[in-house]
Amino acid sequence: MIHFFRRNLFFNSLMLLPYCILLRAGSFFSSITSLDVSSHCTTYWESAINQLIPNSILQAIIAVILIFLQGAHLNHIVNKHRMTVVATLLPGMIYIMLTSIFLENLTLTQYTVGNGLSLLAISNFMAIYKKYKPETEFFMSGFWLSFACICSPIYGLLIIPLIVAFISLRTFNLKELLQITVGGISGGIIVASIHYFINTEGLKQLYITQHFTEVPTISNLYVLGFLGFILLMILMSIFSFQKFQIKKSLPVKKKLAVMYAMLASSIGIITMSCSLNLNSLYYMLIPIAYFMSMLVIHFRKLMIGEIIHTICIVLIINNHFNFYSFL
Repeated sequence: MIHFFRRNLFFNSLMLLPYCILLRAGSFFSSITSLDVSSHCTTYWESAINQLIPNSILQAIIAVILIFLQGAHLNHIVNKHRMTVVATLLPGMIYIMLTSIFLENLTLTQYTVGNGLSLLAISNFMAIYKKYKPETEFFMSGFWLSFACICSPIYGLLIIPLIVAFISLRTFNLKELLQITVGGISGGIIVASIHYFINTEGLKQLYITQHFTEVPTISNLYVLGFLGFILLMILMSIFSFQKFQIKKSLPVKKKLAVMYAMLASSIGIITMSCSLNLNSLYYMLIPIAYFMSMLVIHFRKLMIGEIIHTICIVLIINNHFNFYSFL
């Protein structure tokens, strides 16, 4: 399957949708129970989503479509800016896999929406390199970032890679900085206006009360294994920095630095753990998926990657449907 998604072909890209459905099929069965971990950091978002979309199956379908589109968008960003040795669909494939590991990941939450808005912001600030008139890109970077921050304060961490992109991809310009700021303020004004007119409550709870909690003691071995897996991928990404730099053009090296800045900024998620909400890790999965695709491309024997990928799929599906309990 890795060989299939290694090539950037239109038909192969469409096949990411059935791949996404396969890995997220557990969300269509209400009889399947999940771990005792909250999928929403606030009752505000949970009630809002349930009021707008009361049907759980429809929520699952929307979540599948959003994750598929995000995977396709990540592929578009990577391939448009030539951030891998070859044009590939592996970043999107790995992103879909990582966002589907636990049943909690399959629900429609603010993070499912927030990651899509983050990718829109990323695609805009990646496009500013040597662009003659990047006013639109600067404005839309701030605009989508502000909307993502409404979903969760975690997406405020995206300011760090945005600053790195602004400094490394452009010569500092106060006018352009103001364009980003105006974009961010514009998005905030729109959302604040909506809240004012529909008279919503719970904004303090949305951002402070439940997002900033103490890091809980983890006793579930599945969660510990997952966190260990995430840590391993982060370390692999860090130690592969020199390898990723080889034979890369200067623009690609600068954009690679932006992705590393995003990975580094994700450390801030620890302060917004929200009682270990597994979906709060969605933000860091964007750079991790990209770096892991780079490692897979560098595999001398692709069969090793195929075996690892097959094992991951089997474990994910087994985790959803509990065909066999390892503990």
